[in-house]
Amino acid sequence: MAALGPQLAAVIGGGNAGANAKTISALPIAQRNVVHNVLTDSLRYVWVVYTCFSALGLILGLFITKQTLNKQHEETKTGLAAEEENRKRVIAEREAGKKAKQIDVELAASK
Repeated sequence: MAALGPQLAAVIGGGNAGANAKTISALPIAQRNVVHNVLTDSLRYVWVVYTCFSALGLILGLFITKQTLNKQHEETKTGLAAEEENRKRVIAEREAGKKAKQIDVELAASK
């Protein structure tokens, strides 16, 4: 910032740094080198992160296997009526499990 001055640094800095190519190219060579070094340093880490994500995606892509899709359509019921049917089915299954357990206890007690 000292090499550029606060006004020029404010114009070049921030999220619009790439949009100021004409302003940067009009700078004297010493100031242009400072701006290029700062921009290079700021983009270096972004490039490294994106390269790592790309490599990870490529490696994970090698583990994707072929999946055969089922041609039979299974209709899914939705809505309140379907939820009520599911609730009743779960309650009936619980009751059946309790009765089976009770019968097992009675059989064990009679032996």
